[in-house]
Amino acid sequence: MKRPALRASIVVTSILACAAVVRAQTLRVLDIDAHYLADDQAGAVLDFDAASPSSSAATVLAAADAGAPFELVLGVAVSHVTGITYVSDPGVGVRLPRIHAVDCAGVVSLVAEGAPLARPSGLAFLPDGRLLIADPEADPSGLGPDDVGGLGHGAILVVDVASCAPPCMPALLSDGARHSFGGGVASSFQDPMDVVYDAVRERLYVVDMTVPGRFGGLLAVDPATGMVDLVSSPDWSAPFGVSVRSDGRPLVCDAGATPGTSSLWEIDPAQADPDANATLLSGGAQYAQLQDVTRDADGTIFAVDWGEYDDVSGTFIEPPALFRVDEGRPNPLTNGVLVNDSVELVTPIGITVVSDCAPPPGLAINRGVTSLETRLMRLQFLEVARRRPPWHACPDEIVTGAADGLRLAGEATPSAAASLRFYEHSDPVANLRIERDGSDLIVRAP
Repeated sequence: MKRPALRASIVVTSILACAAVVRAQTLRVLDIDAHYLADDQAGAVLDFDAASPSSSAATVLAAADAGAPFELVLGVAVSHVTGITYVSDPGVGVRLPRIHAVDCAGVVSLVAEGAPLARPSGLAFLPDGRLLIADPEADPSGLGPDDVGGLGHGAILVVDVASCAPPCMPALLSDGARHSFGGGVASSFQDPMDVVYDAVRERLYVVDMTVPGRFGGLLAVDPATGMVDLVSSPDWSAPFGVSVRSDGRPLVCDAGATPGTSSLWEIDPAQADPDANATLLSGGAQYAQLQDVTRDADGTIFAVDWGEYDDVSGTFIEPPALFRVDEGRPNPLTNGVLVNDSVELVTPIGITVVSDCAPPPGLAINRGVTSLETRLMRLQFLEVARRRPPWHACPDEIVTGAADGLRLAGEATPSAAASLRFYEHSDPVANLRIERDGSDLIVRAP
């Protein structure tokens, strides 16, 4: 068993692409030390059924002891275009930092390796399918060491995983040098740990362990220019993870200074005061050491807790676990609900809500909104559970043209259109239908 003192990242996607059926009960978890063989052979991608008892075993998608070339996996994201899982791995010893891809069958392949990667951490996706990488030690612009003892100020990098030939060369999206902090600040970044895209405001949110003149904070990054602005910094000790609600409100996980002091926060980006725009959602002694936060399609918040480990005795004081936040409970110090604390969890750091990992026969999903590779549409499920009418076979009833929402012929555009969004090419979509099966929405093509 290995428990390195590392940060964790957690990214959720409740989106359909490779998947044919959206099931809100499957949690894909990245664990640094599960299936440990050696210091340079450890880590696994595990699937848990959230509806099963908390001790239920996982299904292994990829693991070091089954041949996956994992060393020190830190971040995870699932492509909404292909359904492929991506994993960051800074490596240990002499191995170069890497980005791995894990396909729907669990086959692991190399995406990127070496510079400008230094210690790739949190991952996310832009709407066009490009992969975002938060690297707290990268120095692609040669700015030199950061102000807190690190090798570099860090950067947000981007990879077009759909078109590059591995090993791909990540491009710079932002090195933090363009910012609103004033003169004398070389970069607004010190240790950017995690990143997420806000589709409402069309910007990135980045959590950094140290922002200029403050402790940890939440930053906004313009994906077009790389410009960085401060959003929130209410005296966080170790903001390791970030997610975002469907309405654009960021969610931040502060790991805290000591076990039992972790917390989850919601930020009001409309409130300009960075000291007063964060609201505590959940935290305190109900958790050991939360590492990050995410949400599913229903808006339910999940958090990953890697427990508290005693190096002397080699045992857990508090076991690692997956939690959800019951926002119906008024006390944020007691509203964490255990989802799973299986003994398979060793150092869980990432979590994603996924669905069945194979499209039905004949269904092809485009790589981007503007791609013309196929005549079928790219579906992006931002929310699913809020609107579940009885969809029937409708090969000729899907509205053509780019639009928000999905309706049957003759049906008025739903008021909850934002809860189910799709993009479609100018070519008519033929022989594609959406069906309901219990609580699932199913995409079918002959």
